[in-house]
Amino acid sequence: MNNKTILITGASGLVGTAVTKHLLGLEWRVLGLSRTKRESLPDGIEWLHAPAGCEAEAFAETNRDALSSCTHVLNLAGSSIGEGRFTEKRKEEILSSRVQITRLTGEALRYVDAPLHHWIQASGIGFYGNSGDQPATESGRAGDLYLSGVCVEWEQEARTQVRAFENVPLSILRLGVVLAAHAPAWKKMLLPFHLGAGGPLGSGKQWFSWVMLEDVIQMVTHLLGNPETADGIWNGTAPGTVMQRDMAKEIGKAYRRPSVVPTPAWALRLALGEMADELVLASCNAKPERFEQAGFSFLYPELPSALARLSASG
Repeated sequence: MNNKTILITGASGLVGTAVTKHLLGLEWRVLGLSRTKRESLPDGIEWLHAPAGCEAEAFAETNRDALSSCTHVLNLAGSSIGEGRFTEKRKEEILSSRVQITRLTGEALRYVDAPLHHWIQASGIGFYGNSGDQPATESGRAGDLYLSGVCVEWEQEARTQVRAFENVPLSILRLGVVLAAHAPAWKKMLLPFHLGAGGPLGSGKQWFSWVMLEDVIQMVTHLLGNPETADGIWNGTAPGTVMQRDMAKEIGKAYRRPSVVPTPAWALRLALGEMADELVLASCNAKPERFEQAGFSFLYPELPSALARLSASG
C-alpha cells in the first residue's frame, strides 16, 4: 500500500496541476478536492467532489476510503483574486472560499482519523501589504491592506485545523506572483507589451516579488521531503525581486517590444478600482530567507533567466 497519499485542494489550478503531475511522477497517491467537477485532470489523480455547502461529516463519509489514508495536505484552493473588481460580494467570496475549504479539509480528515504527517498551506506575500522598500522576510508583520487580512485569516484557520492533530508540522508557503507562459496573470501582464503600450505602472518604484512555477514545484517537494524542519513560514519568491519599472524594461527586452509607455496611478485606479492599490501599486520586496538558509537551489533565481524561459515558451 502506498504510504504517501496527499490531498491537494485546488488541484486543477495553475500550481495544483503542476504539482499534481510532478508528484504522480514520484509515485505519490494524489487526491484532488474541488467544489466543482473538472474534466481535464492529470491521469492518475483521484477526484473528491465537495459541492458548495457540503458538510465535513457528509464529505468524509462519502470519501472515507480515500481520506482515511491521507498522510499529507497541500491546501491551495481559493477563488481567484485577479478576476473581477473588489466589490464587497467579491471580497467576501475571496475570503470565504479559502477559509471554508481549509475548515472542511481539516474537519473531514479528523472525522476519518487520517494518519496526517504534514500540512502545507498556501498563502501570499499580500500578507505583508504595502511594505515599501523594506525587505519582507518571514518574520515580518502583516500589512493593513484587504489582502493582508485575507492571508491572516487563511493562515489562522490552517493553524486551528492543524493544532487538532498531534505533532503535525504546518508549512505556510507565502507565494509571490507565480510566472508561467500559460498563467492567466502572466498573459495579462504581457498584453500591453504585445499592443506596444508596455511600461511602468504608477511610479514604477514599487517592488515586484515573483517566482517561476518550476521553482514552486521544487519548493513544495523540498518541504515534503524535509518535514522535520518544514514547520513555520516560508516565502515562496525568487531572490531576484525587482522594481516594477525594471520589470517592464526586462520584459520589453526579452520580448523585443516597447516598454516606455507609463500608466499613471490614477488611470489604474479608474480601471481597476481597489484592485489597483492591492495588486499593482503595492510594493512588496519579499525575500525567500528560509529557503536560502536551507540551501534551496533555485532554477530561476533572477528575472533575465526567467524571462528567457518564458519568452521561449511562447
